[in-house]
Amino acid sequence: MSTCTGIDNLAINNLSIVVYPNPNNGDFEIKASNDINFNLTNALGQIIGNYSINSINQKLKLQNLNHGVYFLQGNTIDG
Repeated sequence: MSTCTGIDNLAINNLSIVVYPNPNNGDFEIKASNDINFNLTNALGQIIGNYSINSINQKLKLQNLNHGVYFLQGNTIDG
């Protein structure tokens, strides 16, 4: 059982996505095992940004986010 709330590792079709730390101070790191494009939205559904992680640079650092709940919606080349 994890002491964190809301974020677990996701592994589907050999794709692994990890978002950490949770909870945090507004600075997230996102790692993915494959190329992925995603939108980051806030709890109001507003798109905060569009991001990509590719097979060469598999880590993305998001900084200075306001306090709140955020959602990742992404897809790979395979959908």
